[in-house]
This record gives sequence, C-alpha cells and structure tokens, in this order.
Amino acid sequence: MRAPGLRSEEGQSFVEFALVLPFLVFLILGIVQFGRAWHNYISITDAARVGAREGAVHRLTACSSA
Repeated sequence: MRAPGLRSEEGQSFVEFALVLPFLVFLILGIVQFGRAWHNYISITDAARVGAREGAVHRLTACSSA
C-alpha cells in the first residue's frame, strides 16, 4: 500500500532517458567529428612532410639539365 499523496512512478525512467538522450547523441557526434578532424590534420601534416622531403632529396639545378 502506498502512502496518501504519492503518485505512481511508471514511465519515469523513459522520461529521464528522453531528456538525457539529446545530450548523449550530441556528445557522441562531437567525438566522431573531432576524430575526423584529427585524421584530416594528421593526413595533411604527413603529406606536407613527404612533399618537403621529396623536394629536399630530389633537387634539380639549372646545370643538371644540361
């Protein structure tokens, strides 16, 4: 038996989940977006390093083509 004045708590967990769900989705999507941006940063940095190395190792001078 319930004490007078107390209401039923049916559906409370569903309402709490519905309130928290947008924040969880936002957090997960933010983590995914950060991972994609980090991957792009690493790829561009690696490409610049490889390009600079190729430019330094395989130098051409005006006399070498003659």
